[in-house]
This record gives sequence, C-alpha cells and structure tokens, in this order.
Amino acid sequence: MDLFKDIIYSITTSGENLLTSENEKEYKSYVVNMAMSMQPDCLLFGNEMNINHHIDNKLQYDYLLNTIRKYKRPHFWAKRKKNDTKDNIDVIIEYYECGKDQAKDILNLLTDDQLEDIIRTIQKGGLNNG
Repeated sequence: MDLFKDIIYSITTSGENLLTSENEKEYKSYVVNMAMSMQPDCLLFGNEMNINHHIDNKLQYDYLLNTIRKYKRPHFWAKRKKNDTKDNIDVIIEYYECGKDQAKDILNLLTDDQLEDIIRTIQKGGLNNG
C-alpha cells in the first residue's frame, strides 16, 4: 500500500478517511499540499494549509478531505519539459553567462527555435559545424 497515493486519492476522489493514529506520522503535509497545488481547483486549499503549517497533520488532512470536491482528476505531477536537459542548461549558462538557476528559468522562456539558434551560435567548429 502506498500511503501517499492513497491519501491523495481519498482527498480528491473517494472521500474515505484513511488517516489513523498509527499512520498519522507518515503523513507528509508538505508533499500533500504540493500535490494539491498541481490542480487549479485544489490550489487555494493546499496554499491555505501551507500558510497554516503549524496545524496538526490530522487537522490538515480533515480540512482537505472535507473541503475539496470529489471527482477523478488527471495526473497530479507536472512533468519535466523535453528541452530541460543538462546540455541545454549548459548552453544557456555559456550564452547568457548566468548561474544554473537562472539558466533553468531562461530555458523555460525560450521556444525550441530560439534554443536551436543559441546552440548554433555557440558551436565552436569541428565536426559539428560541418
């Protein structure tokens, strides 16, 4: 049994109370709130629990369980973009002379065509330059 997936399912779909005194310590409110933030209709509820992080796990779970509308939602976790590879980040770092975190942010703003232009600009000759 994967407690995390079952808890997310119970909050968003089934409405069944799965949190007991035995497994309450395994409840990770940060991860559950992050999962809630991946859905537009659950975002504010997850943020409310982040603001009130000092509240006990059981109370946070009960709040989410009883306030979020129950229906089947698509996948919760955002997937990494195709172009978010180490090589592309290195290209951005070299081109813009910035740090790794800034390069990741810049990479999210660039289109595929812009990234290809930057890669072509940085090429230093050899076999890649034909």
